[in-house]
Amino acid sequence: MDDVAQCPHPNLFNEQVRAVASIQIIVTCVVSLGLQIIFIVVIGSIYMSSFIAFEILTISLTIHRFIYTLLPFVAPKLLSAAILKGFLTILFIFISIFFAIQITPVMGVLFCPVSMMRIYVDGPGQKILEW
Repeated sequence: MDDVAQCPHPNLFNEQVRAVASIQIIVTCVVSLGLQIIFIVVIGSIYMSSFIAFEILTISLTIHRFIYTLLPFVAPKLLSAAILKGFLTILFIFISIFFAIQITPVMGVLFCPVSMMRIYVDGPGQKILEW
């Protein structure tokens, strides 16, 4: 036990190294927190856009099946590959625009990263959501 008490402790952190390490850790934490908030806001906007996409695709599938049930011989001509590509392009553009609007406070819906919930504020396009 006496040998351990006499063993000198190495001075790993002097004052200058400790200050530099502290600044590096603080900067890393602040940058990490900022990036996490940005990612959470983006994911929250995608989350809300996915509900709209799900509803549009569900209604589209219902219409597609309805046409194939009523008109089985004419349906392949009505619902061609070009129509499908056009529909998917329009859907992608709509979801992208909805996503862009949800990221900004235009519609009055903001994603709060602290509570991971959507909050509703007064926005210029809020009347569109209220119809």
